Amino acid sequence: MADARRHARPMLVAGASLFLAWLASGQGPEAKADRITIRGGGQVKGKMIPDREHPGQFLFFGEVGKTPMVFKKDQIVQISPEKGPLDDYVLLRDRPRSTAQAEYDLGAWCEDHKLADLAQLHYELTLKRDSTFDAAHRKLGHVQRDGRWLNADEVKEAQGLVKYKGRWITVEEKERKEAQAATAAEGASWSRRIKLLRDAYLSGSEERAKEAERRLLAIDEPVAVAGVLKILGDDPIPALRTLAARMLGAIPGPDAATGLVGRMIEEEDESVLRATMDELARRDEAEVVPLLLRALRSSRHAVVNRSAWGLGNLNAVRVVPKLVPALITIEYEVVMVGGASGGPGVGFNAVTPGPLNGAYGGPVASLTPPAVGPGAVAFGATSVPYAQAGSSLNIGGGGGRGPVPRLVPVEYRNEEVLNALVKMTGRNFGFDIPAWKQWVATSFKIDAPPSRRVPQP
Repeated sequence: MADARRHARPMLVAGASLFLAWLASGQGPEAKADRITIRGGGQVKGKMIPDREHPGQFLFFGEVGKTPMVFKKDQIVQISPEKGPLDDYVLLRDRPRSTAQAEYDLGAWCEDHKLADLAQLHYELTLKRDSTFDAAHRKLGHVQRDGRWLNADEVKEAQGLVKYKGRWITVEEKERKEAQAATAAEGASWSRRIKLLRDAYLSGSEERAKEAERRLLAIDEPVAVAGVLKILGDDPIPALRTLAARMLGAIPGPDAATGLVGRMIEEEDESVLRATMDELARRDEAEVVPLLLRALRSSRHAVVNRSAWGLGNLNAVRVVPKLVPALITIEYEVVMVGGASGGPGVGFNAVTPGPLNGAYGGPVASLTPPAVGPGAVAFGATSVPYAQAGSSLNIGGGGGRGPVPRLVPVEYRNEEVLNALVKMTGRNFGFDIPAWKQWVATSFKIDAPPSRRVPQP
């Protein structure tokens, strides 16, 4: 055996020396190279040796990966030798390994030389020779349970997990994900169908447009809600947004109710807003009112006002106590305060966020966007910037400093919240929140509300 080893190494070294000559002349069995230029551009770094089973092909071993890549001779442009552990590996790999121990030793050598993937390969080959080789099992991260060695996947299976798209999850989670995927696929199908009908509605003849509208309004599947909102809900054409509201109104379930509330809060066109409110008024109050109450807690005064407008139109008298705290909201806005020396301007010398105390300065923030329609359709708010007590107001310039950005608290008096309260209670305490609270605590009673209807201008 020792004689065989003595003879084997000179033969391998000689073969390695011949490989470069083989590439140049078309002959030779072995390679000694680390940086290989591939025809068409690019380089790979590793070790290239002839594939003895397939003449004219080479096996490439890299520092990463267990399976060698296959290259044809004409793909290789140049090999630049660089000494590395793969030089020794290809020699060791060719030595006979007839026992599990020999295979394990080569794996350990690879591990010592930072060839982790090749080390794993030889530990796996060790177990093919001897499935009871405990050290190889431990190297591969296997766990012994009830006298059996389990690999990582088998351990997960023993824990009751299943593999789903490359991840181990519970059976329940897999079922949930599959249901979500099926719903998403069905929703995408509805989106495509709605888009085709939208195109027919816009570009077809009058008869075809009516047929497209009829088919759109016949859709009553909750899974279609996302498609309605995506394709029609944000369409720049008001008529299509109105059609979206009518479609959502015909679809049962919480998703459609949520979509309608969202559209109502965001809508700016008066006619579309009325149509959306009409559909909300026809739904079960238990579906709609909680959504509007959630919007009433928004940090954006525009959303607060629109949700109050909706509650008022629904005549949801029972929510009166929850409307009162929303009469006034505070938002912090960045404004330029202070003025350049000698220049005109209005600003605070010291404005910082703090509790409302009645020390008001000049107008700093703009009013809310204009109302979207007359009468009850309108919504909006007024704003009053304020400063802490003791702050000084700089009017007409001075101070020697230019304007600086500062976070200023702005009070918004929510007009639509007040309108809703007046409509549903018949009382008007303005924006005096303590007075409203006192009245609610002593006099407010929830009477049977009249029939709900959307007020017309």
